[in-house]
Amino acid sequence: MSLEEAQGANPAMEAMVPLAAAMEPQVNAETSAKDDKKEEPAASQGPEPGVKDEKDLNKVIEEAQGQILIIMIGSPTCVPCHKTIPILNGLADQNDNVTVIVVEVGGTKEEAEKISEKNPDIIVVPVAGDDPPKIFPPVTGYPMIVTPDGKGGYVVIAVGMPNPKTVEEWEKVIKKHQEEMKKKQEEEQAKSQGDSPK
Repeated sequence: MSLEEAQGANPAMEAMVPLAAAMEPQVNAETSAKDDKKEEPAASQGPEPGVKDEKDLNKVIEEAQGQILIIMIGSPTCVPCHKTIPILNGLADQNDNVTVIVVEVGGTKEEAEKISEKNPDIIVVPVAGDDPPKIFPPVTGYPMIVTPDGKGGYVVIAVGMPNPKTVEEWEKVIKKHQEEMKKKQEEEQAKSQGDSPK
């Protein structure tokens, strides 16, 4: 069965292919950055969870370099959005290599703080007005979940509340990413210990 056939047969695969593909450039970017600097701290833990200002969105995304970045675009009146947020919070809670950003279109700081209190492992960014930031693809429905495409843009990995099968597939990709990053860190440590004078 070809990849295209697999995607057609399994809707969860449609979401997984972009997430898995998007991870590879992030891993490579982090590795090449570490190659440029001899002494680098352990893998990034990502930006601090909580409520962030809209003007800081690009900075928060930049701080998530080396992480699996999942961004949900939603609105305060979207019921499926509010059901999806705890699912994404769980992914961030259980995985140090995952950063989740919730962009609340038309949201207020007070609403964002309420979301953050219930979901302490995510970043919530209230956005004034009726439109999400232009850096994201056009919204076709809420919630819309995107991830970096590794080329400076974003790819949609889900529209609507993700089903349990999709979340299970995401968890597999996240675990694989964790294992790869751990292996790379161990290799770098072994290499740096081998380079040290005796």
